[in-house]
Amino acid sequence: MDDFSNINLEDYKNSGKRLTAEEVIEKVGKGESIAGAILQNLDLGGIRLNGAFLEGISCTDTSFKGADFSNANLAEAMFTNTDLSDADFSNANVSRVILKNCNCEKANFSGANLSDLKVETELIFTKSADDIIIPPELKVMIEKNPGNIDVSSLDLDLEDLGITQSDFAPGKCIMSGADFSHTILTGAEFDQINLDNAVFSESDMNGSSFKNCSMENSDLSRTNLEYVSLISNNLKSSIFRAAQIKNAEFFECQLTDSVFENAEISKVRFINDDLSSVMNFPKNLPYCVFSGCKFPQADFSDGILTGTEFSNVRLSNMSFKHADLAGAKFSKFYLENIDLSEAGLNGAIFTDLHAAKVVFKNADLKEAKFSASDLSECDFSSAAFQNAEITESTFSEARFREADLTGAGLISSSLLRCDLTSAVLNGAEITESTLTESNLKDADMKNVKCENSNLEKAVMSGCAFQETEFSESNLTGAVLTGTELKGNIFRECQMEGIDLSGMDLSETDFSGGQLTGAKFVRCNITDSDLSGACLQQVDFTEAILKDTEIADADLSGAVCVNALFDYCGLSGTKIDNIDIRGVKFIQVDFENVDFTGAKIEKTEFILCSLVKTSFQGMDLTGCNLTDSDLSEADLKDTVLNQAVLTQVKLAGADLSGASIKNAQCKTADFTESVLVSTNFEKSNLMCSRFEKANVKRADFTGARLDRAEFVGADCEGAVFRNVKMPYSDFSHANLSGADFSGADLLQSILHRINDQYTNWKGANLKLVEYTDQDLAEAEDWAPPKPE
Repeated sequence: MDDFSNINLEDYKNSGKRLTAEEVIEKVGKGESIAGAILQNLDLGGIRLNGAFLEGISCTDTSFKGADFSNANLAEAMFTNTDLSDADFSNANVSRVILKNCNCEKANFSGANLSDLKVETELIFTKSADDIIIPPELKVMIEKNPGNIDVSSLDLDLEDLGITQSDFAPGKCIMSGADFSHTILTGAEFDQINLDNAVFSESDMNGSSFKNCSMENSDLSRTNLEYVSLISNNLKSSIFRAAQIKNAEFFECQLTDSVFENAEISKVRFINDDLSSVMNFPKNLPYCVFSGCKFPQADFSDGILTGTEFSNVRLSNMSFKHADLAGAKFSKFYLENIDLSEAGLNGAIFTDLHAAKVVFKNADLKEAKFSASDLSECDFSSAAFQNAEITESTFSEARFREADLTGAGLISSSLLRCDLTSAVLNGAEITESTLTESNLKDADMKNVKCENSNLEKAVMSGCAFQETEFSESNLTGAVLTGTELKGNIFRECQMEGIDLSGMDLSETDFSGGQLTGAKFVRCNITDSDLSGACLQQVDFTEAILKDTEIADADLSGAVCVNALFDYCGLSGTKIDNIDIRGVKFIQVDFENVDFTGAKIEKTEFILCSLVKTSFQGMDLTGCNLTDSDLSEADLKDTVLNQAVLTQVKLAGADLSGASIKNAQCKTADFTESVLVSTNFEKSNLMCSRFEKANVKRADFTGARLDRAEFVGADCEGAVFRNVKMPYSDFSHANLSGADFSGADLLQSILHRINDQYTNWKGANLKLVEYTDQDLAEAEDWAPPKPE
């Protein structure tokens, strides 16, 4: 609320009065106030108004050239088309004054209060009043009632009055050479003003505005330019020495050869400014904005540019070494031959950045964000990238040697042929990115998650892997020699031809992978997962696969010579042309697997499930199948000479035409198997079971069949010549046409056999039990039919 208690009404007695030059001179000479007076078309050049009370005066078309307004109170005055050149306003109160189309050339405002001053131009009407056309309807209105003219009711525009745009000329307001030193210019507004060679030194210009002004060679040394707005001004060769420039704006200003020596600049917006020839531009520019600017080729080493924003800016041949750029933002930014080594760029944001030959050595880029940027061939050696985010960006052939990328995120980006030697990528996440032919030798890749990325021909020898996860990624041709891969994940990865020979791959997940031609020679693959993988032509020579899951994999053409498969799941696996010579399989599930075409030599199947497998026509000479289950297996015409079939289950298997000479078949189970024309010559079949088996024309010459069971077997035409088979049981067997000549059947059971045409010549039938009639009657007994 305004305080009117101290107002002296005597000071305003001339308010609203139109005064002549003589009256002004007289009243001022008497010390009388002319506050609020109207001065029009007067010549008051050189008048002494120092200390006068001139508040709110209105001056139009008046000359005050060389007048003395020092210490005067001109608050809220208005000057229009007034000549104030060479006038002295020193220490005057010029607050809230309006100057329109005035000439203030070389005026002295030093020490004055110019707060909320408004200096502007307005169009000048150049047409003579006599040339204005008065429309007929307006004439009627004037003649009818000249005291009540309502022009708005006539719907007239300027053209109806004969006035066009050409009848207006731009106004001018000249303040060139004016002295504003030590003034208060807070909130002042200058629009289209000539301020060339003006002096603003040590002024407080807080919140002032300069728009479309010419301020060439102006002196703003030691000024306070906080919240100042400079729009489309000519500031060529202006001096900002030691100025305080904060929260200000330079928009499309010309700053050629301007001087900023020792200026303090912070939170300033430079928009579309040409700074290329600015002299002594400060290194410290915290929280500033540079958009569309041409930058000076200055040295910003050790500068403070915290939070500064750069957009649509091109920098070349400059140094920001050890500069603080924490939280800075770079968009549509072009860098060439820039040194940012040791710079603090933590939390910086890079968008659409294009950099060439830029050095970031030892820079701090923690939590920095890169998107849609190209930093190819840049040097990030030993830089800190912890938790940085790189999205849709290109770093081809960049150097990250010994850089720390712990926890960094790499998304849809390219690091083609990059040098990441000894880099730290612990916990990094790599998604849909390219590291083809990059060198990651001795890198720390613990806890890395790499998804759907390309690491083709990447060198990862000597890397530290721990809980590292690769999924759906391409590692074809990658080099992993000397790398600890135990317990890591390579799920659904392309790894064709990769050489992992001699490595400990235990607890490693290769499931669903494309591993054609890979080398696992002498590898430990214990507790690993190869299920669903393409393992064609893979070399598992002398490898150890214990508790390994290989179900539904494709092992076609794989080489597994002398390898160990212990308790592995291979159900549904393709093994066409697999080489399993010398392999030892223990407790492996091969159900329904077709081994025909596989290379088998001295192979061991211990405690394996070989149910419904096929070895038809194969040579399994010397193979060991101890305790395995070959129920319903297809072994037609198979060669099992010298094989070990101890306690093997062959129930329902087809071994017709097979050769099982000199084999170890103790306690083997041939129940209901097909053994037509099978050759068991000199094999050990002690305690074996042939219950209900088809043994037609089988040859057991010289075999051991002690305690063998042929209950219900069809042995028609079988040869048991010179066989030792004491305590054997042929109950209900068909022995017609069989040859037992020279056989030892001591205490064997021949209950209800069919021995038509059987040859018993020279057989030992001592204590043989023939048909037990009581038992036979019991076997034939059937309950009576119901009445």
